[in-house]
Amino acid sequence: MRHPRIGKQTSLTIEATEEDSAAVVGNTNVDVVATTSLILFLEAVAAELIDDCCEAGEITVGSAVNVRHLAAAPIGARSRPPPRSRPCRAAASIFAVEAHHGRKT
Repeated sequence: MRHPRIGKQTSLTIEATEEDSAAVVGNTNVDVVATTSLILFLEAVAAELIDDCCEAGEITVGSAVNVRHLAAAPIGARSRPPPRSRPCRAAASIFAVEAHHGRKT
């Protein structure tokens, strides 16, 4: 596996649907994006950043997630990350990934 280019970016954008809501994961009557859905989105961004580094037959898997969900995004919100890969250490690729809804992170 090749290491990702430091500073590489992507322009992946998602629109939150009812399936992404906190209500779906048990927080009833809460029509905002669930933290679990946010993590899935951030994983998709990291995968897009590293996919072209895989050789034939290789895959990547996540081994740790550290998330701070700082603001609620309503269902229907469009979120777009300004992700960048950070320097690698050993065989690991570490990503700093954010998702922004309007002016909130």
